[in-house]
Amino acid sequence: MDDTQTKVFKNDSTEVFVHSYDGRPYKFPPGREMYLEAGIANLFAKHWTDQQINQLGGLTSDGNLRAPLLQRCLPSLEDVPDLEDLIDANKKEDKKRGNSVKIGTEEEFEGLN
Repeated sequence: MDDTQTKVFKNDSTEVFVHSYDGRPYKFPPGREMYLEAGIANLFAKHWTDQQINQLGGLTSDGNLRAPLLQRCLPSLEDVPDLEDLIDANKKEDKKRGNSVKIGTEEEFEGLN
């Protein structure tokens, strides 16, 4: 097994969060949690936090706003499983709930810029 670190990213807002990684858009419904590689989770957390701060009218460099928001979207977990196991678990859970992260087409995301 690869020792790739994983983290949980959570869209802890009441709005859909959309962001791209490696040219692929990811869509997270409100409240959606997903295990991701640590670097990807951190990227999504940064942009989610910036979006929340901007909606509040604050400065994205304000650590007093940033720290608690980062804690909301990157809940800490102990004993996080290996990435390969998590991918399989996420796929099974998505099918069971019928609630998956959708990787869309460009047409679906027009007007979001």
